[in-house]
Amino acid sequence: MEQFPLHLGSAKIFKVVETSMDFPPRQFFKSEAAMAEERASKQLPTPGPPEPEDPYYSTAEAQAVDSMVAAVDWLRPHYLNDNENMVLSVHMIIVETASGKRIAVDTCIGDNKNLPSHGAFHQKHSSFLDDLRNAGCPPESIDFVLCTHLHFDHVGFNTILQDGQWIPTFPNAKYLFAKKEWNAYQDEMEAGKDYIGSVAVFKDSLQPIVDAGLHELVDSNHVLVDDGSSRVYLRPTEGHTEGHVSVVIESAGESAIITGDCIHHPAQLAYPQLGTFFDSNSAAAADTREALFRDMAEKGIMMIGTHFPAPTAGYLRRDELNSRMAYRFCQSYEAGCSSPNVARNSCTWCTFQLPSCMSPDAAAGGA
Repeated sequence: MEQFPLHLGSAKIFKVVETSMDFPPRQFFKSEAAMAEERASKQLPTPGPPEPEDPYYSTAEAQAVDSMVAAVDWLRPHYLNDNENMVLSVHMIIVETASGKRIAVDTCIGDNKNLPSHGAFHQKHSSFLDDLRNAGCPPESIDFVLCTHLHFDHVGFNTILQDGQWIPTFPNAKYLFAKKEWNAYQDEMEAGKDYIGSVAVFKDSLQPIVDAGLHELVDSNHVLVDDGSSRVYLRPTEGHTEGHVSVVIESAGESAIITGDCIHHPAQLAYPQLGTFFDSNSAAAADTREALFRDMAEKGIMMIGTHFPAPTAGYLRRDELNSRMAYRFCQSYEAGCSSPNVARNSCTWCTFQLPSCMSPDAAAGGA
């Protein structure tokens, strides 16, 4: 379903996709038992999933994760495919304000990156930069680059390889990083932790930005743009990483939040306590989601999921028919969806296919 570019007040929002992937939920989400143990022990496991051959994946505990996700019927067909695999997208969101300022949020995986532990992403080549230009967002037009956190799939196109050297992809942009996130990342590397290739990621995708004098460390509530027509600022959403932030856009009485990885997949709307193997602190991340979702549902704030495949943008509604499931995802806050508590036959419960759930921007170009 096409949504982008979409308009939020006087702001215009683009999405450019790098790639997508799918896999069984048990390979990504932790079990309820694991989450309960982490909360009880207050011990933080090393981030990362079990090895592919680990017998855990054949256990009843792991299979229960697949069953939980499969029980969320509205995830089909967009977020759960015919093989019952969860689908994730890797894309960049670009926000353009009425004053012409452009903010690129999360720069995906990147090309030619040294990622030997990440299979198809290692030394890959793609059409992403051409797609960015074709969307009307050439790298030279970007004023700010904001990375919600420093994992490899959010910083990759910070740089490109040119004549054997890594150089900034966005030469006219100021690259913004949350100070708390940056310092935590530095502490991990100094302690000898090389979680998902942190050292190589820093060398390829972060150090060249520092060397070029384009980076700036900011507070976790930093205001990027406040031009009278739009206000774009950071909101702390810690847990997935120690200094994780999301991006809030406010314009003409409308609001949206670009999530980053405080939520990875719409299944976590149904189960906000569902943690991932890639979290630094899954319990803290779950508590962040609970508070964020409540706020967004009550205030009618649009969610733009950093890893949500299309439809990527939508609104949260309480799921009152199932005490286990907290929220559903709806594309429109209107057409019967004006209240957080709505009837079963309204578009709150649709799977993005009912005409009543189509917003004016759904007919716009993009994906």
